[in-house]
Amino acid sequence: MSKKTELLFSNQWDVRISDPGLEGAMSHYFETVYLKLEAHIENAKVSYEFTRTVEKELHTHCIFHDVDELFRFLAEYLGPVALGNIGMKIGKLGLA
Repeated sequence: MSKKTELLFSNQWDVRISDPGLEGAMSHYFETVYLKLEAHIENAKVSYEFTRTVEKELHTHCIFHDVDELFRFLAEYLGPVALGNIGMKIGKLGLA
């Protein structure tokens, strides 16, 4: 029984956080948001693990076994181009 992990998507960006009405104030700061999607393949079973971390705090962690549910969920976080790239990577995994 071999288990294989494939990285399907990974991205990070800095998001500006500020106080409403204080545009230009020195109180602006940034948080780094990390998204990661991995496929875990074991024999004929595949699971998709999604994590969203803000700075060092885990905000969202989901595991999907159905690809349709995965894409419905990912549509809330990613744009059409990223979803298409993920779909191509899943297709290249060669799963039935």
